[in-house]
Amino acid sequence: MPEMGNVSEYLKKAAKYDISEAKIRFLHASLDAPKIDIFVNHTCISTDVHYKKITEYVFLPKGELQIDLYPSGNKVNFFISEKITVEPGKSYTLAFIGKINSFRLIPYLNQPDVPIGEAKIRFLHLTPDAPPLDIAVKNRDVVFPNVLYEKGTDYLGLTPMTIDLEVREFGTKNVILPMPKSRFLPNETYTIILIGFIKEGPEIEALFIKD
Repeated sequence: MPEMGNVSEYLKKAAKYDISEAKIRFLHASLDAPKIDIFVNHTCISTDVHYKKITEYVFLPKGELQIDLYPSGNKVNFFISEKITVEPGKSYTLAFIGKINSFRLIPYLNQPDVPIGEAKIRFLHLTPDAPPLDIAVKNRDVVFPNVLYEKGTDYLGLTPMTIDLEVREFGTKNVILPMPKSRFLPNETYTIILIGFIKEGPEIEALFIKD
């Protein structure tokens, strides 16, 4: 049974970031899973992580990591127990997705660096019952075409702006999710996560996360 570790031990490293370490955060995107306790290498780094919650970054050693996800307060029956490999100096979002009977842990590589005065965005499609999606400017061109479930787009650099976006069914004008007045500030990188359902609750929505 894993032991409760000192969460602050990892968080303190933020002030002393060693490029030999990896920078990692976790996203709870499983629609019907309860709150989660997260263990890395048998040390608890975050507790009571609920649906739509993204944790703070922690700084972890490069190489192979043992990831264990448990129902909050239950250190016996894990949801996921698997190993992932991370590279030094890289930044990752580890998302646990799907319904509880098909729980999965998916790593996404972050690229937070952005040219001075510019902004950068990408999308993650984590909506289980949605078809392939297009991300478009409202009533105009598609920006990210044919985004598949579990996949992330490349990053797109852009001039800081506020713009009306919309999520469409791939290859059609059918708008699944309007995203009015999406605001992108200078010197920021955004991951926009499409989460929820289109046919049942909770409804699809977009989470804007700064990388």
